[in-house]
Amino acid sequence: MDIIVKIFKKIFPLEIIVLVTAVFIINILKYPDDIGFLSIHYNPYLFIIIFFTSFYGKKSGLITFLTVTIIIASYIIISDLYYSTDILYTTITTPVSYQHLSSLLFLSLIAIIILGEIRDNLGRIIQNQKNIIKELDEQAAKLKRELEAVSMVNQEYQDRILGQQNSLISLYSTIIALNTLHLENIYPNILNAVVQFTGSQQCSLWQYDRDNNSIHLLAHNGWTQDIIDSTPSNLDTENLIGWSVRNNTMFSIKMLQKYQNLKALDNGNSIITVPITIDNQVWGALNIEKIPFIKYNLYTEQLLLMIADLAAPIIRNAIRYSSLVHKEVDPVTGFNSISEFYEVLKEEFANAQHNKLNLSLLIVECTNSAEIVEKFSMKDALLVLKEIAQLVQQLAKGKVLLFQYKETFQFAAILPNMDFDGAAMFSLSLIEQNSKKTYYVKGQIVNPEIVIGYSTLRSNHQSEEDLILLAENLLLMQKI
Repeated sequence: MDIIVKIFKKIFPLEIIVLVTAVFIINILKYPDDIGFLSIHYNPYLFIIIFFTSFYGKKSGLITFLTVTIIIASYIIISDLYYSTDILYTTITTPVSYQHLSSLLFLSLIAIIILGEIRDNLGRIIQNQKNIIKELDEQAAKLKRELEAVSMVNQEYQDRILGQQNSLISLYSTIIALNTLHLENIYPNILNAVVQFTGSQQCSLWQYDRDNNSIHLLAHNGWTQDIIDSTPSNLDTENLIGWSVRNNTMFSIKMLQKYQNLKALDNGNSIITVPITIDNQVWGALNIEKIPFIKYNLYTEQLLLMIADLAAPIIRNAIRYSSLVHKEVDPVTGFNSISEFYEVLKEEFANAQHNKLNLSLLIVECTNSAEIVEKFSMKDALLVLKEIAQLVQQLAKGKVLLFQYKETFQFAAILPNMDFDGAAMFSLSLIEQNSKKTYYVKGQIVNPEIVIGYSTLRSNHQSEEDLILLAENLLLMQKI
């Protein structure tokens, strides 16, 4: 049935019937005594047959011939039977009419055979050329896609080869810049580094809870709202992230082809998963959920391993500080309490001595705070002190812990991994930045004056009290 439909679409039956019928109506109305135009040498029906044969092929010509024959024959038979005419007999018995009828049939068949074959052969040639052009277009499109893919790969390798050294240096610098003591800032910044250096479009950071055999979501990057809403913050470890942290092994999606047990754990949300190890135990994992195909390679896996290794000590330090500081903060300045200052300094002193690390202490005092209090209020003066502390945080790039010190307008700053020269330069930079900064209290400019006492861990120090004593002595000298 489908073949018949396709054939009829190619032979244009509606056009044939309409044109033949139109000519036949003219024949009946204008020349009723010459049905079939047998008395005319240049028969219109013959031209119709030649037209459709020449333009549409042998099948169309044959259909046109049959249509003409059926319409004329039907009219003659109906006319002879119902209207007592004698058209058929007269045509056959009249030599001239019979000769013209025979010529019409003969010429029609010859035209259909010769012109139809020529047209069909031409159609086959045209169709073959169209098929060749189509095939060439498909090959050209395929080659274009392959060329684009090769160009992308080539560009990726060029970028990787030319920028590999700079990328590694930049990666190291980026991770070191994350070295803050505030966990809430570390987690998203680690993922920002993952996106920057691996090209990941969606990634997340998870913490492993060994006691409850579960993983906890800490941060995500690139997630849509649907993913956020559909992803629980706590999951069991029966997934690829859980498998990675339980076995302390990197997972890559290519492993699914080799290990059947991993297929059972695959939920489509892990392309690369790298565990993060702290103090020889798995702390959590970095997980990439979506990444461009061109970026999925061994180089990306190695970069992700490096990010995990570089981030581990930063997370460890922040966790340790978080456990030491209990967040007893001043409601105005936000400083941790002085009692916590002594606890943290003691812990830092012991850690620095044990691991042979540097450690510095700053005590900062606003010497003209009484004037600010007298002109404005105690709270306004404390807010100015808070702005000075923010300068300290900016200069230390977040690697500092601030505490209330003994007097109201004093605060202490613990600076891990900073030596004596660093502390001296830091103090000078703080004084310089303070003098340049414009402070406002209720729309009026104030100029807070500060003095700084600092000290650095030395080999002859017996306890954290030695650090405090040196800093206090220098502070007192600055005030004289």
